[in-house]
Parts: sequence; C-alpha cells; structure tokens
Amino acid sequence: MFDLTSFLNKSAYYKEKSFEIADLFEKSDLYYFKDKADLIRHCADRLILNNINDNTDKFISRYCRLRFCPQCQFRKSIKNYGQIIQVAENLDCSWLHMVLTVRNCFDNELDETIDKLFVNSTKLFKIYKKNFKGIVRACEVTYNSKEKTYHPHLHCLIAVNKSYFTSRYYVKQATLLNSWRGLINDGNNGGLYISRVTDKSCSVAEIAKYCLKPLDCEIPEQEKLNVYQVIYTALKGKRLLQTFGIVSKELKKIKDSYKPLVDKEDIVCSTHYYYNGARYEPTSIDNKITERVYNLKNGNSPQELVSV
Repeated sequence: MFDLTSFLNKSAYYKEKSFEIADLFEKSDLYYFKDKADLIRHCADRLILNNINDNTDKFISRYCRLRFCPQCQFRKSIKNYGQIIQVAENLDCSWLHMVLTVRNCFDNELDETIDKLFVNSTKLFKIYKKNFKGIVRACEVTYNSKEKTYHPHLHCLIAVNKSYFTSRYYVKQATLLNSWRGLINDGNNGGLYISRVTDKSCSVAEIAKYCLKPLDCEIPEQEKLNVYQVIYTALKGKRLLQTFGIVSKELKKIKDSYKPLVDKEDIVCSTHYYYNGARYEPTSIDNKITERVYNLKNGNSPQELVSV
C-alpha cells in the first residue's frame, strides 16, 4: 500500500541532498557540472498528487533526470524496484543473488575496470546459460576514502529452475569462483559470492538501489567533487542495470503494458506540494470535478475532496 507520508519524507531528504550536490557542482571546473547544477537544484520543486477515479494515486513532477541527481536516482530506484519485483513474482522460478567483484582500482583505471566487469560477467553468464535462465545485472560503485580507490562491483539476481538445487544443473560457489577468476585473469583478486534468495523484496531492493555512493563518504569537498568527476567519466554512456534471458522477456511485457500518463478525464483532483526548504507541504487542491482550486495557505480545508 502506498505510504504518502513516507514518500514525502524521503523525497524531502533527497531534495536536501540535491542542494548539496548542486552547491558542489557549481564549484567544478568542468562545464558539464556547472551547467547541470541549477537543474539539480530545482528538480522536483513541486510534486503533484493526482487522485485517479480508479482509487489510485499517481505523483508527477518536473524532474531533471540527471544521473547524479539524488532525487531522480531515488525515483528511478522506486521504478526499478517495482518492475523487477513484478518480474520476480510473475516468473515461476527460484532465485539466486550473486555479487561479482574485482580488485579496487584508482581513478585512471575505473573506466577500464567497469568494462572488464561487464565483459567478463557476460562471458560467465554464457558459460552457465543452461544453469541460469534469466539475470538482472546492476553495477554499483563505492569509494574508499582511506586508500583513495574505487570499488566497482555487480549485483546479479539470477532466475533458476525450482529443481535447480537438487538437479544436475546446480553449480557450487567454488566452481563459479574459479570460472570468474579465470575470466578476469587477475590471480585471486576477483570475488564471487552467491546465495539463495529467501526474501525477494530485500534482494530486489539490493539490485534496484541507488548505485552511486560518494555522498556516503565524509571527505573534503574538493575530493568529493573529484570523485563525482571520475565516476561521471567512467560511467558515461553505460547502462547500469541490464537484463538477460527470460527476465528480459518478462520485463518487456511489463514495460509494454505500463501506462505512464494519466488522462485528464480520469483525474478526480490534484494536490500540489511545494518544497519549503525543509519538507514538502500541501499548498493547493485542484478539484477537477467542480473546476475549483482551493488555496490551503489561505485557510481553505476541503478535506472531504481528497482521499490519500
């Protein structure tokens, strides 16, 4: 069930983080960051909650859709989670959660290291294509502030037959690890961790979460800005979430049936929320039936019109 208060609180949290990113990007020497700072600062200044005549609610806003915008990444993670959990529920499969790692790298190696992860994980999937029926692959990059290194790694959600664990298609972790290390050709530096999924929601959340975490580092401002610039260069043009096999087919069905827009005649009323510097507060309600706008700041309280 949709929790309006929780959504608004999380949106306000990421809106505050957006201001931090915008302030930081304004100090960059790169034109890209300076140019995008204002877009990030004003991303989702206003949220509009449309109450639909089928008793559902849908938020709309003007989003900047930039990869480094915390607000947009939060929104994208919700969307990814919703789609992947549908896939997991629709497919009659068991699931594995696999993490693929390589040794940490320095800033000038990050682009090449991420390519190495993608290329060799695809090779690994092909080796075990009879064992793995479908895969969701998500790239995550973290930063080690003590060693000044980057840790790119892959979270993979793998669909297998329900008989997988008792069949001849079962593959031990040690076998998968040896295959992975053989592919990346880097001695014992590569890591592979795999486990059976017992809670789909937690595993899907791990795949769909915000993939960039430099904000979590308590580091000097200039170093943080450099981290963003390095990651931006390394990730430019790369898709961070990819699917394979039966997962791709099921995800396409879900996307094809998705209706992103709401017809105006289906809207009962719309509540407008503005960010006041600390939280999103409701400021007006637009009743589509009576064509009347209620200004909540002036004391109007049409509570009977809105059900959220």
